[in-house]
Amino acid sequence: HEDKEELIRAATDEILNENKTKGIYMTSASSVYACRYLSASKAAFFPQIVTTDFFTQSRSLLNDGLICATIYQNPYKQGRKVAELIYDMINKKTGPVKRLLIPQAVFRSNMQLFNTPYEDEEL
Repeated sequence: HEDKEELIRAATDEILNENKTKGIYMTSASSVYACRYLSASKAAFFPQIVTTDFFTQSRSLLNDGLICATIYQNPYKQGRKVAELIYDMINKKTGPVKRLLIPQAVFRSNMQLFNTPYEDEEL
């Protein structure tokens, strides 16, 4: 959900009301808001939470154990690779090329190896 309120409602309804959910994967930048809300709720039970993207706020959520991992898609690397491919297609007359950019899993134990691409972005 890109709608912050909808994500918070969906995640908290599932987590706080069911207590059967073992894990949840939040695939939105709004996951930071949902995690903040869950943390403030002081719920007795939290499932394992995995998020997408690596924000400055993800560091504290990982350190606090609220999320166990985040999938880092490396948007700068994606953008640079696209620019290189377009440059090659225009200037070197190469055809379309498929490239696989593998996302990386960020955990509390390895997060110091990653820069957060959104350092100046306030969520």
